[in-house]
Amino acid sequence: MNRRNFLKKSLGGLGSAIVAAHPLEIFLSNVLSGVFQNSYAQSNGIDETFLEKKIISLRLNGGPPRWYWDLPLIPNGTDSFLYGSDRKTSMLFTRMNPDKNGIQGYLGEYATTKVGSSYYLPYLWSGKIPTSDGSSVLMSDLAKNMIMMRGIQTINSHPTSRDMMLNPTNTVSLGGLVADRSKSPIPAVSKESQIGSYKSQKGIPEISLSTLTSKPNPFESVLKPFTKTKNLISIKEGTSTSNAIEDALRIMKKTSDAQHPFLPTTYQDRINAKKMLSKTYAGLDEAYIDLFNKYKDLISRSFGEASLRMEGVDDLQIAGTKNLVFQIKDDMKAYFNGSDLSAITDKDTTIEHLAESFAVAEFMITGSSPKSNFEKSFSASVSVFQNNLVSNVIQLSDGTNTYKTSDPHFTGSYVALVLYSRMYRALSACLYEFRKQLQSKNIGNGKTLFDESVITITSEFTRNALNSGKGSDHGWEGANYTIMSGMVQELIVFGDIYTDPNRSKNGEVKNSYCNSWGHGAPMNLWNNKTAIGNAISTVCTMLDVFPWINPNNPSIVQKDKQTGKVKPTYGNPENPLIPKNVDFPKS
Repeated sequence: MNRRNFLKKSLGGLGSAIVAAHPLEIFLSNVLSGVFQNSYAQSNGIDETFLEKKIISLRLNGGPPRWYWDLPLIPNGTDSFLYGSDRKTSMLFTRMNPDKNGIQGYLGEYATTKVGSSYYLPYLWSGKIPTSDGSSVLMSDLAKNMIMMRGIQTINSHPTSRDMMLNPTNTVSLGGLVADRSKSPIPAVSKESQIGSYKSQKGIPEISLSTLTSKPNPFESVLKPFTKTKNLISIKEGTSTSNAIEDALRIMKKTSDAQHPFLPTTYQDRINAKKMLSKTYAGLDEAYIDLFNKYKDLISRSFGEASLRMEGVDDLQIAGTKNLVFQIKDDMKAYFNGSDLSAITDKDTTIEHLAESFAVAEFMITGSSPKSNFEKSFSASVSVFQNNLVSNVIQLSDGTNTYKTSDPHFTGSYVALVLYSRMYRALSACLYEFRKQLQSKNIGNGKTLFDESVITITSEFTRNALNSGKGSDHGWEGANYTIMSGMVQELIVFGDIYTDPNRSKNGEVKNSYCNSWGHGAPMNLWNNKTAIGNAISTVCTMLDVFPWINPNNPSIVQKDKQTGKVKPTYGNPENPLIPKNVDFPKS
């Protein structure tokens, strides 16, 4: 049997039923079909994986300040940079230096470190991140596979801007565009779907996984949202894998056999199928917990491990007061009042939903698990993984209260430096581990799954930093968009911003906000600001998806058809396009 006919037999019936079938049926029919497809393929001498390009979208809800991490404000090291009127309180600090005239004896500075051959990133990139083997590596290693786009104008609305980052035109979303071209039985999965962020022109559904927990049965936790409808047999907490499989087979048997061409038909076949599945998924009950705990440990170490703290960043032994720079809650009622700011977080500090999301993404995209052999049946099942739930919520406790730092209007400059530096250290550690897993999957022709995957890291906007140091407002005129992929071999920074956006056109200085927070400026390149469409077109180019959603906003990279690698469209690694900080126009 040739490959085309085999694919038609194995996937055709399933694909035609995607819209009509219940999500539980889609999910489990893919799992089951994968097992039988693999067996059938081996018996017919077919040794091909059904891999497609993957897109993984990570959204940091709430609008965290990005200048600590992937929003370089002076990427060339020599750009003009104006602090606010008071360097003791301005929000745009990446490091604190001792100074007898500063509050608590410190004076802030926007410090950088050179990463790669061309760019200067925020100082945090000179530090280390924890790894899953218990050691640590330089965080800068992560940046070599990144494109950081800055100065993107959105809309001053959390939900609208958040959706625009993935669905800019409301005709088809980035994930929908990939799903429409996918032949996978489950083209798109999201962790907590949000209306407006996903739209398929063909009506391909986005399977939504609700908030997961570390409960012991992955069938119960992963499939929990699929078992809520009254016409399905509930897979209850504590149900064994074997019984869960039997329930799934029974549910699917009630539907048309044509939808599930590889399902066993006789009683003995069902017994054999259960044995085959049990062997294939040996240890499934422990798999999710292992993945969850792996990422949870990376986050825990990022917040609590003293050896990872950086001088002048999060090692500050400063006693808190009711000064605005020590605010840590949006309602302005809470302040850090301990004797050591470096101890504001510990090993129990978390980022809401981050460990769960990476655990599910790794399972869905790579099939990885130390306890099971998922690759043969599941690793090719999902083309789009969209994480809609990871938030800008750092949960910490001072012993009496638990503070959740979200939409940080009133998070003071001192605690913001510590909290967000550690938050981005944790995020970087998770990305590093996820990248390692993608790189471990060889797909032939000298490529790994990372070479065929694109990860986007977005939020609705960055922050317009207050000069008083008491917090920040929505920076909707200067959002940024980071892309990560094995197709990128060297860091690319793109987009011009204003040096002093706080001047009106008549030259009047507005002192409420700090300067150079990321406010987008028109570029001579095309007499326009960087747009969300440029980011979307860039991802489409990397995934070989044409036409672009935004044809008037070109990609900033071009892709080599032979190597699959990308380089800047406007410039090249030897002569890169240099992002600039420009003066605000005056009348």
